[in-house]
Amino acid sequence: MPRGRKKVEPEPIKVIDEPIVEVVDDPEIIDVESEGGGSKLRKPYPTHEERIRMADEQIQHWESLNARRRKLVAATEKTLEDRKSALAKGEAEIQRLIDWKQRLAEIKDGMPSTTRTHTRQKYNELMNALKVSGRSMDDLLYQLKGESQGARS
Repeated sequence: MPRGRKKVEPEPIKVIDEPIVEVVDDPEIIDVESEGGGSKLRKPYPTHEERIRMADEQIQHWESLNARRRKLVAATEKTLEDRKSALAKGEAEIQRLIDWKQRLAEIKDGMPSTTRTHTRQKYNELMNALKVSGRSMDDLLYQLKGESQGARS
């Protein structure tokens, strides 16, 4: 217990043995006791017209609710498509930046790019083929020009 506070005993609960009787002035409420039952009071069962009216109200409620939900779904789908396209653009940008970073690292390390390496290999193969054939560069150029002009004719 905290200091400075006295312990207070709770007061005992008083029990009242008198029955509680409610007086209802609503003419729609039926006294079940007069019909031979207990002391419960209840409303009469709704008529067919009242039930039809309640069903119409529920239909209108659900139609308006579904209309709002359709609008929300359409807006959500538009937002989803926008986000998907933004995600695709972001992924493409990330890939472009990764490629650019690799090119920068290759340049920094003095390694040739893959395109230049491939072109250089093709050039070396062509020069080796020329050496093996025993022809000169001029002979090859003359032959290629003659074939290209023959193809045009």
